[in-house]
This record gives sequence, structure tokens and C-alpha cells, in this order.
Amino acid sequence: MSVIYTAIHPHAIHYFESRPGALLNDYLLNIIPSHNVALFVFLIQYFSIGVFLFFNIRNYDTMVNVIAAFLLLQTIRLFTIYLLPLEPPEGYVPLKDAILGAVVYSGKIYSKDLFFSGHTSAMYILYFFAKTPNQKIFHLCSLSLIIPLILIQHIHYTIDILGAIVISYLVCYFLRRFYYYTHPEIYDKVSTSNSKDDELPPLWKFKL
Repeated sequence: MSVIYTAIHPHAIHYFESRPGALLNDYLLNIIPSHNVALFVFLIQYFSIGVFLFFNIRNYDTMVNVIAAFLLLQTIRLFTIYLLPLEPPEGYVPLKDAILGAVVYSGKIYSKDLFFSGHTSAMYILYFFAKTPNQKIFHLCSLSLIIPLILIQHIHYTIDILGAIVISYLVCYFLRRFYYYTHPEIYDKVSTSNSKDDELPPLWKFKL
């Protein structure tokens, strides 16, 4: 999957930028003045990633699910952007990310990779696969902070963010269900564990 995504992404993103799209009338964005808050988006996103890696980098099962979710969501995102060509929202302020710009976008800024929000989906992945309740609370707070910042930056429509949450949930749920189905010993360990750090609360505890 990673090979396919790496091969397709550069060509797809150039094509998306070259074609015309629809300009949506977003009632929420209309009442939010646009400002450059890229620094705060950058700090929250990468600090959250750092925290997640600090606690989970040695957890093979979690990392496999996170990487698979990210690759699958990014691949799906290419198709949704293709199917829903959009122009950037009014008041759009380019989001300059030094790391993504260098690694993924070759130093260029693209504005038409809109539906759905990649930042929102990435943050949701961290929340979904966080192991402990405290980690989940932290990543939920990070997600709740980054969403309004994305709207203030006017880099996405409201529908891009809502779509990211719904699609990310479905993909993450499917991957975890599939992983537990193919690795039943992992599910048995989670189900029978008496450790508070390993036991998942009923809200997100997976059941076959």
C-alpha cells in the first residue's frame, strides 16, 4: 500500500491543483475571520505525535494499526479529493509545514487537497489507537484544539473536518476489528487483562 501511495501521490496532487473546483459557501467559515495560526497547528500536531510515539513506539500491535490506518486513509483521501474537486475557502491562508513540505510536497504549497482533512484524520488516528484512558483524553484534547485552528486558518471547509472524523472512525474501527480477527491472541490478552493500563474502557473496548 505504501508503494502504491508513494507512486500515485506526486502525480495526483499536481493534477488536483491544475483543475478547477467548486467554491462552497461555508456558513461557519463565513463568521470566522481568517488568521495565520500555522505555528500552533504545527506545535500541537507534532507534540501529539511525539507523545504518542513515546508511550507506544514499543507496542508492535498498536504501531502496525496506526501505520496501516494512516496509509489507508491517505489512499482513500486521494480518491475523495479526485471525486470532489474543490477550490480553497475564501480567506484561505497557506499552511506552511516545514516537515511535510520537505518530505511529502517537495517544498511546494498545495491548496486543493481538501476533502477530507489530513490533519484531522491523523490526529483522530492517534486518539483512536491510544492505549490508556489518560492517553485518549490527551489526544482528544489535541484533536479538539487543532480543529478550530484549521478553521481559523481557512485551509478546510467544515465538511472536510466532519468527513475526516467519520471516515477515520470507520477505517480505524475496521482495521482494529480485522487485526483482532487475524490475531485472536491479542484480543484474548486485552479481554482477560487485570491491568488498568491494558484494559480498555467500555466506550472503546472492542468486542467480536
